[in-house]
This record gives sequence, C-alpha cells and structure tokens, in this order.
Amino acid sequence: MPASFFFFDDALLPAWRTGAEEFEDDVCWEQNALNAISYRAGAAARILESRTWNVHSTLLDEVSVGAQGVLCGDRAVNFVHATSPNKGHLAEFAFPVQVGGRNTSGYARLFARPELMQMQTDLLALFLQSHSALAAA
Repeated sequence: MPASFFFFDDALLPAWRTGAEEFEDDVCWEQNALNAISYRAGAAARILESRTWNVHSTLLDEVSVGAQGVLCGDRAVNFVHATSPNKGHLAEFAFPVQVGGRNTSGYARLFARPELMQMQTDLLALFLQSHSALAAA
C-alpha cells in the first residue's frame, strides 16, 4: 500500500502546536487541531475523498483486498486508518515494552480483518527490522 502524507506551510506549524494544546484532553487532539487550522484556512485547504485517502469507520466495511490491491468500493485506497467506533473493526490492546532499559507500555490498534491486520503486521515487522534497537527491546 502506498504511503500517504499531509503537507502544510511551515508558518502553520506554530498554530498547530498552539491549537493542539487547546484539544489536549480530546482523543484525537492532533487531528482536531489540524482540522481547526484547515477550517480557518478556508479555500487553501483541500478536502480529500475519504474512500481514497482516509478509509475508516463504516468505510472499513467496503474494503476489499486482492490482486488489484486495496479497494474501498471501486476506488483504489491510499490510506486505511485504524480508527472506528464500531465493534468488530479493530482489536485494541496494551503490552509491556522495554525501551532504553526502561520498562513502559505500548498500545496497539490493529484491524480485526485478517488481510488488513496482516498488512499492518508486515509494515510493523519492516519497521522493526529497520530499527533494530527497538526490536531487541
């Protein structure tokens, strides 16, 4: 699956930091701050099609994975987001981890659908292979 990115002008980064503080107690504080900045930017912000750029929640029910890649309905998907209020879409769990000799905990949210979960775990394995200090922890 191709990587997806969002870009914003360097001048907006301080506004994002300040805005993030306002949403500190929200579950998705960083996204809410970005949404608020984008809303204020008006025409300078571009809304991307969810079925291509941010498949999540009920759109997860429309995802298929096959030889043609990942599709949401009939649209090619660039980004599948592991977020949904619907039971059965995600498996969430905490786990112990040691980083730099210090015990802490991690939190993971994986897709419940086996083919999406496999894609996630393959990407995680690739990340850990590229960051051996974390894999050894």
